[in-house]
Amino acid sequence: MGCLCSGKTEINFNANNKPRRRSFDVFNDFDSGALSPTSIKSLTFHQVYELEPNPIGGGLHGEIRKCKHRRTNEERVVKIIPKEGQESDVNNSVLNQVNTLKFLDHPNILKMIDFFEGKTDYFLVLEYLEGGDLCDKITGGARFSEKQACSAMKQILSGVCYMHSRRLVHRDMKPDNILIVNLGGNEDFCLKIIDFDLVVRCPKGLSLKEIVGTVDYMAPEVFDGNYNEKCDLWSCGVILYTLLDGTLPFNGKNTTSLINNIKKGKFSLDGPNWDAVSEEAKDLIRKLLTKDQKRRISAHDALSHSWFQNFISETINIPSILSKLHNYKASSKLREALISFILNQVMLQSHFSELELAFRAMDINGDGVISQAELYYYLQKIMEDEEAKSQAEIIMSKVDRDSNGVIDYSEFMRATLETRAIFSRENIIKTFIMFDQENKGIISCEDLIKLFSEQNSMDRELLEEFLREVDPENIGKFEIKDFEEMLLSDTESLGKFDENLEISDSTTI
Repeated sequence: MGCLCSGKTEINFNANNKPRRRSFDVFNDFDSGALSPTSIKSLTFHQVYELEPNPIGGGLHGEIRKCKHRRTNEERVVKIIPKEGQESDVNNSVLNQVNTLKFLDHPNILKMIDFFEGKTDYFLVLEYLEGGDLCDKITGGARFSEKQACSAMKQILSGVCYMHSRRLVHRDMKPDNILIVNLGGNEDFCLKIIDFDLVVRCPKGLSLKEIVGTVDYMAPEVFDGNYNEKCDLWSCGVILYTLLDGTLPFNGKNTTSLINNIKKGKFSLDGPNWDAVSEEAKDLIRKLLTKDQKRRISAHDALSHSWFQNFISETINIPSILSKLHNYKASSKLREALISFILNQVMLQSHFSELELAFRAMDINGDGVISQAELYYYLQKIMEDEEAKSQAEIIMSKVDRDSNGVIDYSEFMRATLETRAIFSRENIIKTFIMFDQENKGIISCEDLIKLFSEQNSMDRELLEEFLREVDPENIGKFEIKDFEEMLLSDTESLGKFDENLEISDSTTI
């Protein structure tokens, strides 16, 4: 029988049982200047972080350890990938993973904090989340109610749908690669997809050939070396089966037997554990574990399945969120860049818990973004149709900072988090410390020019604006009080939300 969390059955072979090169290079396919890592690159990993001695996990190419920022004491995890002894394409693979992670902006995908390249190792610094992975919960004897399994699967499918919309295929979806985080001490929880070692892009209409993954969760067509993004949906079906039954749908006396049974595609939904499971849940499992990948349900269609409508109820104060979105006022590009730094580098998961639930509630189709149609859906519940259309358009124009036609996760957080909370004293101090490379209690303008120039996040005009704001006397450096004054200069007009504030002449939400 296959093990529920069987990391030892990971395979990587082709028909000749030889390693294959990846068929796609994410690094060359995306614009690498868009969302680069956020540390000042003159420092090494070991100068910035203190590494704990014992590994807490491992991946295809390296090990994972906890680490702590030396000056802010923020806990992170780091994936350490040695350069020596790896196959020739590992360097490209690492860069692929870095460039993949930095472009993914979704509440159910683990966030990359930073990336360092040392002489002997690569260091991928990731957010640290307490709670363990889904595998720990299952093997630890925890049973998921159908409602909990429904919430978990919707989050997993949302992350998968988001990746697939960008033509990215994970190829190793399994409970080990899904972290679980409790929110607010109640039954609400957030899942985070991790481990992007095997992620590749699969252009529409083309197939992938490389036989990789963890056997128990691999789709039948993967073993034949002719598959697409639908392989992730099969894996989701195995995960859902496991959440509801506590066992795997396919087993065998050995790996060969297991693979043969997976390729046959026969499984059972009978037995005591299944008696109390709804027909809707069983129907979704059948659609996910459809042997023919052409007939297998897509992530987008799976999220519209009736099972999710029946089990997931709305408990979020949506009118309050709509008011915050409507009253959002962007500040200068300089301050927005610093806010982005704080949101991504400084603030912890706990700051986002309530708003993360709100984002999931407003993302009706679960694709990981909020569309104008989804805004309209909620607005028309509290105002006339034409006014709802107008207000949805207004909100989109305000919040959609990158003009891609939807509200991304980070844009939503920026618009709904109070600016006063973002610019708390603690956050300002931590940000200043991160910029103060030499620990002298001052930041040189040159340091910040270097930081933002390396990220391609500000042009020369914005850098000059920064100098005028924080260094009007052209001293070339400033202390924390100057930094704080600059950040708080227009907070009064940026972060105050009135839940009863009128968003039109005739409608209050």
